[in-house]
Amino acid sequence: MKSSRTVLAVVTVALLSGGLGVLAGLRAAEDGETVSSLSAEVDALRARVERVESERDRLRQERNQLEARLAAEEPPRVCPSEFLSTGTLLPLFAIDYPCGWHVLFDPASPTAGDERPGLQVEVVVVGRLPISLAPRDGPLGEFELLDWSDDPADQADALAPLADWVSEERARFSSIEQDERFEAAEGITVHRLTGVQPLFDEPVEVHTMFWEYTDSVAGARHVVRTFSLAPSARTVAALDRLARSFRVRR
Repeated sequence: MKSSRTVLAVVTVALLSGGLGVLAGLRAAEDGETVSSLSAEVDALRARVERVESERDRLRQERNQLEARLAAEEPPRVCPSEFLSTGTLLPLFAIDYPCGWHVLFDPASPTAGDERPGLQVEVVVVGRLPISLAPRDGPLGEFELLDWSDDPADQADALAPLADWVSEERARFSSIEQDERFEAAEGITVHRLTGVQPLFDEPVEVHTMFWEYTDSVAGARHVVRTFSLAPSARTVAALDRLARSFRVRR
């Protein structure tokens, strides 16, 4: 009987050992599959990191090339040229003005007859800053261009000869620095007067120019007067360019 029990024990131990071996083998197989799966995921992540780093390097290289090219080029200019044309802004003529400056056109004023009976005036104001016609002290801009002509509602020929306008202006100066004439575009002769006039109870430097033209709409004669108080060198250059670029619109 004892011998039978011993055999049974041996068999039992063998079976248990075999079962544990099988379990260990299954567990080892599962662990092997898990490790293989994790290894594959790690490899995939590494590949993604390498692709991201490669794209990062490509973008950096393109950025560096672009920055190098921009540094070697001239910076883009806000103004295409130093002066621009008014184009179709003004109905009867065109002028050049500094790029970046402002131009305001005030059409024929019915109150011009109060100052010069029988005449009308159109005003062009040019300035560095935005221009407003609201009441204020001082000039509206760096300079004004006044275009005088006969009032169509008045049948009289009230527009005086250009020489009379120049003589009248000359008499306003207490001292004259420039009193000259020069030829501009389209055969126009410009009269320039600069010096000091007693304005606002004190002497003020004044720059004025006069010329005349015939418009292509009604064939009417016009007298143009530009006026600037204490102009800077830049303003004087702008006035000179304006006069020399004056052209009648056809």
